[in-house]
This record gives sequence, structure tokens and C-alpha cells, in this order.
Amino acid sequence: MTDPVEPPSYLQQPAENPAVSAEGRVRFVSRSTPRASHACPPLADADGRPLPGLGDGAVRLLLLLVLALLAYSWWLLEGYQIADSVEYMEGAQAFVRGERILDSTSNRSLGFSTLLLPFFALADWLGVENWQPIVALSRSLQIALALLLVRICVRLGARLAGRRVGLITGFLVGVNPIFLQYGVSPVSGIAAALFVGQALECLIERGNLRRGIRGGLWLGAAMMMAYQTILIIVPVLGLVLLRDRLRRGGLFAGAALGLAAGTLAQIGLDRLTYGQWGASFFRYLADNFIFQAAYFMARIPGLHGLASKIYEATLTLRDSTSTFAGVNVSEARRLLPPDWYLTHLFEMLVWPVILFGVLGLLRSLKQATWKSTLLLVVLLVNVVVMSNKGSKDFRLWIPLLPMLGPICAWGAGLVLGGSDRRPGLVRGLVTAGLLATTMVLSIDTLRARNTRKFSGYWRAMEIVTERAGRERAQNPARAKLIVSSAYHWAVYLRETADVELRKLPHHLDQWDDLSEVARGEVLETLEELDGFLTHLPVLSDHPDLMSFVNETFEVEAMLWESDTFEETGPIFVLRKKTGEPGARTFFEVIEGVDPEAYRRANHLPPAVDFVRRSSDPDGEDRVERVTLLGWQYEELPGDGHGWITFHWYCGSPVTDDYTIVPRLTTFDERNSWQDDHAPAYGVYRMPQWKPGTIVRESRPVVAAAEPYDWRARFRPMGGPYRRGDLMPANLWIDIATFDADGEVTGRMEPARPGADHPVRTGQRVGERRADGFEFSIDDLVRVGRFFLPVHERARVPDDGHPIPE
Repeated sequence: MTDPVEPPSYLQQPAENPAVSAEGRVRFVSRSTPRASHACPPLADADGRPLPGLGDGAVRLLLLLVLALLAYSWWLLEGYQIADSVEYMEGAQAFVRGERILDSTSNRSLGFSTLLLPFFALADWLGVENWQPIVALSRSLQIALALLLVRICVRLGARLAGRRVGLITGFLVGVNPIFLQYGVSPVSGIAAALFVGQALECLIERGNLRRGIRGGLWLGAAMMMAYQTILIIVPVLGLVLLRDRLRRGGLFAGAALGLAAGTLAQIGLDRLTYGQWGASFFRYLADNFIFQAAYFMARIPGLHGLASKIYEATLTLRDSTSTFAGVNVSEARRLLPPDWYLTHLFEMLVWPVILFGVLGLLRSLKQATWKSTLLLVVLLVNVVVMSNKGSKDFRLWIPLLPMLGPICAWGAGLVLGGSDRRPGLVRGLVTAGLLATTMVLSIDTLRARNTRKFSGYWRAMEIVTERAGRERAQNPARAKLIVSSAYHWAVYLRETADVELRKLPHHLDQWDDLSEVARGEVLETLEELDGFLTHLPVLSDHPDLMSFVNETFEVEAMLWESDTFEETGPIFVLRKKTGEPGARTFFEVIEGVDPEAYRRANHLPPAVDFVRRSSDPDGEDRVERVTLLGWQYEELPGDGHGWITFHWYCGSPVTDDYTIVPRLTTFDERNSWQDDHAPAYGVYRMPQWKPGTIVRESRPVVAAAEPYDWRARFRPMGGPYRRGDLMPANLWIDIATFDADGEVTGRMEPARPGADHPVRTGQRVGERRADGFEFSIDDLVRVGRFFLPVHERARVPDDGHPIPE
């Protein structure tokens, strides 16, 4: 019998690939011996196909889009956004140098700082003096972590519902405005979210011990990046245990082992950074979870007493009553209401994403799987707990993106249709329109967020470094200028070869709470400085600090942008007093000088007397007299705003605590500048004035109505004169006392030189003239006229269009 003839090769059936099914799905092929019954199948998407990776062209295109958006976010950024990003860099630098972080009272892990160690170690080894490239490298690392987060979110979305949902997940995460805002600043939330995503990839489905260990290590790494991920870790492990029911406990056991290793690593890191085992770790547990447990217990009838004891025990452990911004626990709970996240959700999610989220929530309830349940439950637990904490910020939602993104994308997939078939034309157009709208609205939301709030400090530091460079050019042997800042973090790493940046030993914002010893340490440091950068409220809110700073420094420049600096207030660049005549100070008290000689020496305009007649306890007439010897106006270096100086002379004792009310108006008196203030910034009030004393005080002038109200629209004065360089301005003055409702209770009236009676008596209404004096409708007296320069921000083109109000 002859052997059968083998058919030609082109007629043969192709050999079956044991790893790929006829539908193109990945088939599990065991490479182990038959005894290895707990081997895990390879990771695949919900349709059994390989997970999308960098080899997928759509993924690469998505990452390029996100990279472009992150570059745009970096372009919008100027200065540091928040102190946290600086503290991580400062922690890395201190670790490299074996130093302690001065005045670090936070309870956060510095695990994220370990990612920055190579940059600072290399910089110290090279001996660099310009640290600005290190900031750029730190931001570049953050961008790399952000792109990796988008990649892992793509894979999680694919694990949940296939490749199409995975790509939508990456898109929704990559265009999120909060993600874009903080994806360019070295904060730990992005890295924490990345590691949470890596852990979920290992734990979202059943697996073996080895995969559980990997997932647990990723959870431990996430915890080292941000302690808030403990709130993610606990429900994740609980749901894994509930799903596997100990019958397949290898995954849970491995995750617990991996997490334990990460926890031990964190406790050891605390020993290296804070000098105590688990210092920040245990403090965070006390501050958050024990407090949170007591907070919920206090709402349960019969447990209020126990909750109070837990509060007291935790405060004793911390040796403090402060939890947030220097306020006590009960005050911190009242900072923001529980529904704040809900009422401000549009700051985090634009309306198409909210729509997708609602659909994803409904789909997770109707088509529940363990994967969707795990993501949804962890997300909801975190939102509920975070909503009951006093301090709230959507930056804290960044670690939730690996859960939030897939849920929202699953809802978008419902609009698009099933993943096994091409969407119809209508569905495709609707989904594409919603996604395009999402990106446009997210970019608009990003642009509306102020990422330049503290940029003024960088500009202030530039003024100092420029002066230091000029002085070094004139005198090469000159030592470095020593400079400090009220917000040290805002100018961190901005020093140069000519400037040494020195950190104050304590925060000036906490001046009222500092002990006398701590205040002395601050003042001692200030006395050693060549320059000091500060925003005005730090000084004006603390008269004793203002007094010392005024005695030590003179004003070099002022910076202010109403739509940028917000509540920070104007930023002043101060320099050590030079003793030069005419140097700018906030105020000065001068004794033993003849007032007329003083007027002539300073070339002041005519003086105006202010008097008030009253009766003393014995019934005798008494006259209080204060004289405005004159005033001066100039432009300050920096942003070109004004600086007005009033020269006062005390002619008799003054009993009432008067408020000085200066006002600048132009022809129509709209958008007038007014600055009600206590004399000498509250340091030297009128009852403290001695007869024969001259008080010179200077005030910054931003020629607009309520210029420091950053929530309101900027309204510069000038009207049509804003088309030119100068505007005619009138200067008005009032000296009055006010009640709690702002009503005038007493007033010093203008008088002729040397007269004891005001130029008018009785109640007058309306603008009127008397003996050469001109009064406003609300009884201010005009004391001068001059041409006020139009600020560049107030100037409008001479194009015939109406002047904006």
C-alpha cells in the first residue's frame, strides 16, 4: 500500500495557534507543571485581548495629546502653586545634606521626596549655585509620572470594559483640569494615583500569591507617596478579601505582605527624616482616622462622651490642639460644609464628564461585576469620608482618578455602544462631540484656575538678584546679600551666586501664636538680613512686627496684580536701611523739629489744620488739633503703582482713636481710590501722639475702587483720561471715628491756620465751599490737586470705543 499523498501547502489548513483563539482572543497556556494549579492567566482586557500599551498607535497618540496639554499647563504656570511641592523638594535636599527641615510641622510622608533625591544629590555633587534647572527637572519628572498615570488608567479601563473604554478612560483622566494643573508641579498626588492604579491592575481580578505581593507593594508605595491613600487601601483589601472568601486567599495574603513591607519602609523613612520611628505615620493616623472615628461616634446617641475622650487622648498624643491652619479641631470641622464637593463639582469635572459619571454609576449598579463594584465602592467610600472632613480641595481627588476614570468612561461607552462592533454614525458623532466638548471645557477650566498666585515672590526675588548683581559688579569683593521671605517656600531655590536665601525659624502667619522666645528668634534673624520679601497683610496685621520691620528696613519696590495675587495682598521688596535722606519707610516718628522748617525742607504744599472742640470732665472747653503739614506722591519701582506720604503734626493731646480717610478722585468721582486706615499702620495711633511730634506715614496707592478685593472686577479710576498718560486727581481727607456699623461718631474738622473753630459748624449736605475750603458730599475736605499717572494696566487704546467701567 502506498502512503497517502500530502496535499500541496497552499491547500493545507494553517496550524492552530494554541495561544490565540479563532476570535483573536488571548488563550491561557500553562507553562508550569500539572501540580501548579494556582497559576494566573496573563492580564487581558474585558474582551480577552491583550491590554493596550505603547505599541498601540491610539495610546501613543493619546499620550502625545496629554503631553501637549501638560506643556500648555506649564506655560500658564508662574511661581509655585502650593507650599507642598516645595516641601517635597526641600525634604529631598535636606535628606541629601543630612539636615533637618526647619520649621516643618507637617504630618506627611516624605516618600515622594525620595523620587527627587537624584536631582539634588547630583546638584550638590556638581556644586551648582543656580538651582532653577533642578525645579525644571522636578517638574519634568512630574510630567513623566502623569503620563504613566494616563497609561495605567487606559489599562484599567480596558480591564473593566475593553480597549475602547480604556482609551476613553485615559482621555478623561488626561484632560481633567485638576490633573493638568498639578501634573506639572512636584506634588505627591500624581505618583500616589499612579501606584494605586498599578495596585488595582494586580488586584482587580483574582490572582495568586505572587501577583498579590506585587499589588501590596504598589499599595505600600502609594501610601508612602500620600497617606490619604490609606483610605483607598483599606476598602480595596476588604473587597478583595470579601470577593475571594479565603478559599483563594493567596492574592489577599500576598497583598497584605506587600503592604506590610511598604509600611515598615515608611516607618524606617520617618526615622531617617524626622528622627523617630513612624513619626509622621502615627501622627497622621491620630490626626485623621482616630479623629474621624470620634467625629462619627459623636453623632451616635450615647457615644458622645467616649468620642470626647478619644479627641482628648489624641490631642495629648500630638501635644497640640491645632489641626489645620492654626485652628482647633471643632473650628476645622466647620471650615467647609459636607456638601462642598457636590456644590463645586464643576471645578473638578466638566458637565459631559458628570453625565458620563452618572451613566457609569447606573451601569455599575445594573451590570455589576466584581471589577466595577471594587472601583465604585472604593470611590464612594473616599468621597463620603473626605466630604466630612473640614478642609477640602479637589487636589485630594487626584489619587481617586484610577477609580473615577474607568467608571466615567464606562458611562461614555454606554453612549458609544458595545465594544465588539463599530458604533453607528449617530452614536459616533454624539460621543466624539461630547469628548471634544470635554477637552475644550476642561482647558477653559484650567485657564480659569489661578496658577500664578504666588508669582509675585519670584518677581520680587528677581529685583533682589538684579540689585545684587549690580552691587557685585561695582564691588567684586562684596559678600552675598542675605535675604529672607515671609513665605520661604515661595522663593525656594531662587537664590543665585550673589544672593543667599535664609529661612526664618518660624512662620510669620502664626505670629500671634508664637512664644516670646520664638518671636525673639524671628526678630534676631530679621536683623541679620540685607533684604526681606513680604506681603503687606503679614505686617499690617501684627503691629509689633510691623514696628520692628519698619525700624530695620526701607521700601525698595512693590508688586501687585489684582487678578493674580488674590488675598495675598501687595508684595514689598524691603532692603536694610541705608540711612540715605528720602529713603522710603512705612512710617516715621520725628520729635524736636520745627514744623514750618520741616515743611520748607521737604517742599510740601500748604498745611491744613484739623480741630475738634469738646468739654473735659470739669466742663472746660478743650481743643484737639492735628495739622496735615503736607503730602507727597511718587511712583514706586516694581509694578509702577503709587506711594503717597502724609506728614502730620500733633498740636495737642488727642483722646479718641481716629481713623484717617484719604480719597483720590478724578472729574466724575467714579471708581475712586480710598484707604481708611489707622495712623502709622496701627503702630502709633493718635492717642499715643505727643504734642510737638511729626508723624510721617506712607501708603501704597493702586488707583482703583477697592483694589485689593480680588473677587471683584478691577475698576481703575480715570474715565476717558485712561486713554492718555495722566489724569487730573483731587486728594480728599477725613479724620473721624466710626461705630461698629461704619457710621461716623465724631470728626476733626478743617480750620484756618491757628484757629480753634472749624470753618463751618452744623450739618451740611452736598459739595460746598467755605473760606476757601471745598467739601465732598460726605464731608471730606479737599487738600490738594495733582496729575496722577495712568497705570499701564488701566490704560485703554484711543480707538473711539467706550471706556469700560
